[in-house]
Amino acid sequence: MQKAPSRLQQPKQFKKSAYLKTLPFGLFSLVGLGGLYYLLTNISPQQIAHVPLPNMYGPFLLLIFLSIFFLLGYALNNTRRGFVAASSISLLIFLHLQHIVINKYVVGAIAILFLITEVLAKRTHREQKVT
Repeated sequence: MQKAPSRLQQPKQFKKSAYLKTLPFGLFSLVGLGGLYYLLTNISPQQIAHVPLPNMYGPFLLLIFLSIFFLLGYALNNTRRGFVAASSISLLIFLHLQHIVINKYVVGAIAILFLITEVLAKRTHREQKVT
């Protein structure tokens, strides 16, 4: 007598090749974090405070965004989620640098905005898979 096939989902196997495909993301994140370390240790904040706009700290925000994007793109193995997380974290840092009070309502609004983005992206991805 044969055993019936299990209806339970099998746990996904760890794929080493998936992380090897995104290895450049991990390397770019290390380069970005190295640049961020250099910026924080060797360059005065007053030198970059007004680049490109007053009180914007453009190079700092750019390095933060790129480092987080590449790091989370590699760690999550998903560039869209890395982009969404990097955008939200960079937006919070930008608001803090502009001396905007960041309370639980601001963080909640940003989280809801990016969760809606994630849900819509997941839905369109699912619809594309079906067709």
